[in-house]
Amino acid sequence: MKFGVHFLSLKLSILGKGNDVVDAGIVGILDSVTAALINDPKKRFSYAETSFFEKWWQIKNETIRQQVKTLVNEGRLEFVGGGWVQNDEAATDYVAIIDQMTVGHQFLRETFGRCAVPKVAWQIDTFGHSRENCALMSQVCICKTFHLSIESNEIYCGKAKAIGGCFTLV
Repeated sequence: MKFGVHFLSLKLSILGKGNDVVDAGIVGILDSVTAALINDPKKRFSYAETSFFEKWWQIKNETIRQQVKTLVNEGRLEFVGGGWVQNDEAATDYVAIIDQMTVGHQFLRETFGRCAVPKVAWQIDTFGHSRENCALMSQVCICKTFHLSIESNEIYCGKAKAIGGCFTLV
């Protein structure tokens, strides 16, 4: 079986500080991804920042929204993490992590139903990784977490049985 993986990493301003979806390129990205998914049933796309997706969603018409709902229901457009943002794990307390995950997951559930609530998360722009974040992720049914932006001496792959079974790959 042959397949291609395309990874688009985008450095955005912190939410609330230059968070215009047009200026950040979000509209162009999500518009082109949606069109590509609609035109090619073999394609899939994963998206992380629920806050930016929600801003894009608000400016879309009902036709596009229905097409996107179909893509989500088919599993071709999936959300990873599902939090409002990707929290900075080493500097955020439990309450802040829980709040931002709740807001993001609530939007996804209300908009697309339970099928949109993520089982996988990625943290591609973090400033440290914490065991506590993994524990909280597992409590919202995230079963796998992938990390980027780490030091080479921190690379590991393991199952944290003591904190809820969250599988982490960094």
